[in-house]
Amino acid sequence: EPNAHRYNFLCHIKRVLRLAGLEIYKGSIEKWFSEFENVWRTMSPLYISRAWKKPEEVVRSLASKIISPDSGIILMLGAKGVMELVQLVPVLKVFGLKVTGSQKVILTGEAGTRLNVLLQR
Repeated sequence: EPNAHRYNFLCHIKRVLRLAGLEIYKGSIEKWFSEFENVWRTMSPLYISRAWKKPEEVVRSLASKIISPDSGIILMLGAKGVMELVQLVPVLKVFGLKVTGSQKVILTGEAGTRLNVLLQR
């Protein structure tokens, strides 16, 4: 997370929830890939994308980093998540990715739902 305010919030949530195994990086994902190539090439990272780029751009940016069966992308889609997912099918096929899990999220305090999907090889 390159934004200092959001980075600090994520660190606070990590402490509150006692997520010792979670690493939060302060910087862009491109910088992380460059600095920690030895990490993502030897681990099974799970990338979580929330409004970082358009869903198709996220898939195109991260698909080549999914190098083990345990790694994947949690793609957080908007209110029209099912329609967004249908539009992504051709891109998913190009990169050999499948939806292996999904979760409908009902927002509190505002009307609407979101769709989170897990993409893996």
